[in-house]
Amino acid sequence: MNAPSDAAARATADDIRVRQQRLTSNAATTSGGTDPAFAPERERFGAYTHREIWDLVHEALDPAALGAVATGWESNAVALAEAFQTFSDAANREFARWSGRSADAAHEATRAFVRAGTEAHEVCRTVQRLMELNCEAAQTIRAAIPAPKEYRPLDDPAAEAVHGGQRRMEHDIAAAASQADVQDTMTYVYTPTMPASGDRVPRFTPPPDGPSATSADGTPGRPTSVGGGGAR
Repeated sequence: MNAPSDAAARATADDIRVRQQRLTSNAATTSGGTDPAFAPERERFGAYTHREIWDLVHEALDPAALGAVATGWESNAVALAEAFQTFSDAANREFARWSGRSADAAHEATRAFVRAGTEAHEVCRTVQRLMELNCEAAQTIRAAIPAPKEYRPLDDPAAEAVHGGQRRMEHDIAAAASQADVQDTMTYVYTPTMPASGDRVPRFTPPPDGPSATSADGTPGRPTSVGGGGAR
């Protein structure tokens, strides 16, 4: 029978999964789409011992490291937002003095570039939040898996000779139940959260090719203040 901590862990995993799906559903609408699943084949834990699971969880699932990765993506998102906002403000000030076809082309190119920057910022934010959810999942999994208990014989060899058979049988029954519980925790808490977070990670959109004006002989044109043309 699963311990109460496992029931709480499953409830937390359900909540994490809902938030992951909300994030990735929104990300799927961006022009870059999503990457293929990072872990399409899920691990099966029926053959793992309690000790193996305990060791793997404490070696591989590092909430602090996952939190640091999330912070890195947050920094990237902030830097991108600031850089593209600065560019947008400067370009708009410059092109406000332009008119005609060159002005229209410049404004359109700027808008397309800033849209790509906005989507790149949103990708960084989504990955940041996915990593934050992975950090939460790792903490939940660690807390839900107790350390395996080894059989300890009685100090008195004579007493152990008399009672050891019964004690060892009781220990083995409890150990088997505990092992089944931690296997279930990995199946129903780890698998639907951490590997699933890589199923629909948003992809960066390649930067668009900006429109360019050309002259009658096919060479690139320059903004001009004459006629319908350009900068004033």
